[in-house]
Amino acid sequence: MASFDPNTLITDVKVFMLKAPKPRGNSKLLGFANITLGGHFVVKGFSIVSNDKGTWVNMKGEKGGDGKWYDSFFPITKEFRLILKDTILAKAGVGEEKVSLEVDPQADEAEEELPI
Repeated sequence: MASFDPNTLITDVKVFMLKAPKPRGNSKLLGFANITLGGHFVVKGFSIVSNDKGTWVNMKGEKGGDGKWYDSFFPITKEFRLILKDTILAKAGVGEEKVSLEVDPQADEAEEELPI
């Protein structure tokens, strides 16, 4: 199996911030994100959520027959989960104090806002 650098696996991030945060239980939905992996695979549907404990990224998930939510796409290592979270939050412009990666400034041109 070929080795890879997890810091270069995410080749594009598109963030769609809501004009006004939407309440979601004790949290607020701030927006959504899509990522491209290795320039070949797109994953859509990450949500950017915030509450009084901080801001985080929810993995794309599906509701099971038991009513619980299950991640349908998720990193299998803690290292890549942090890279994924930090990259999305940096692109969204939130949580910068925890960001450990640089985001390509030219990628900002593709950023859009959802009409919600």
